[in-house]
Amino acid sequence: MTTDLSLAALKSWITYRAAAYSVLSGVPILLRDTQAERPGDDDEDEVADFDATFISINDVGAEEHAIQRGCLTMDIEVMLRTVPGDLGKTDAEHTALNTALYNAIADTAAIEYCSSGTGIQCFDIRGAAPTTEADGAMRATTFKLSMVACVV
Repeated sequence: MTTDLSLAALKSWITYRAAAYSVLSGVPILLRDTQAERPGDDDEDEVADFDATFISINDVGAEEHAIQRGCLTMDIEVMLRTVPGDLGKTDAEHTALNTALYNAIADTAAIEYCSSGTGIQCFDIRGAAPTTEADGAMRATTFKLSMVACVV
C-alpha cells in the first residue's frame, strides 16, 4: 500500500510540474509499466505511424527503513521513453524532455507535495544521475530514485 501511494504521489507531482515545464505537458505517465498500456502504434502495419513518448514509474524493491519503524525505503525507476526518428523525437527533443523531467524530479518541493493529501508522509527522495540507452526501437532514460515514506 505504501508503495502504491508513493508511486501515485510521484506521478501526481510530475503531472503537476508539467505546468512549469511545458515540454512535459501531455506526455502520458504509466504506473508499473506494462506493454499493453504503452502508447504508440496500434494498427496492423509494420510501420509506426505516430510518436510513442511516455514516462513510466516502477517500483523495483522496498525494505523497512533501518531507523524509522513503519516506514519503507523504496527503490523507484522513472523512465522516459521516446522513439527516435522522423515520426518520433529528435535527440534535441529527447534532451529537452530529459532535462525537464530531471528538473521536476530533483525539485526538493516534491517531498512536501508528496506528503500533502496523498495518504503518505514522505521524508526523503534521492536519486542518481540518469542513464540513457537504446531499448529495442526506443530510447530510454532511467532515473533511479530512493524514496522514504510511510502511510499516514
